[in-house]
Amino acid sequence: MTEIEIVTTYEAPFEDTRDLRPVNDIYPLPDNPRHGDVGAISESLRRFGQQKPIVVNSEGVILAGNHTYHAAVALEWTEIWVVESELEGNEQTGFSLADNRLSDLATYDHEILLSQLSMLDTLDGTGYDAEYLDDLKHTIDEPLTFEEYLESDARVDSESGQHQIVCPNCSHSFAWRDRAKPSD
Repeated sequence: MTEIEIVTTYEAPFEDTRDLRPVNDIYPLPDNPRHGDVGAISESLRRFGQQKPIVVNSEGVILAGNHTYHAAVALEWTEIWVVESELEGNEQTGFSLADNRLSDLATYDHEILLSQLSMLDTLDGTGYDAEYLDDLKHTIDEPLTFEEYLESDARVDSESGQHQIVCPNCSHSFAWRDRAKPSD
């Protein structure tokens, strides 16, 4: 297994025109509807460093990258790379919502994903793990029927009785309620 270097400070491999700001001058978005995995993002920052900026408004409120900010704080970084948006008012809210939602709409080509994950010496910092890799191999080799998928991986909302389903082929997420089963 290849040793990976743990990044503790940021050093740009090119002429740096980045705006590095003290983390104390940046503020999380109030009422952010998105809940991210700060631990996974911290692992990614530790391995790869910050490869893209967070987006802030003129007051330093984060419009995109809230969980990257929280991960940097957890890692005790004193500065973070930002780009300042010129959007104002509701356009800031729209951009922030779009930043979160548009990644949800993406899908994967599972065979390409498996190929790329298999090329890595380690999955550290990628957000993927060996269990995911095994599940991905199984999905490609033996796709589940809809019924098998519901029985194995569906999450059921106890109040509505709806299953939250993620398609194993395209990763599209949708809600489904089994109307054939009586509700309690």
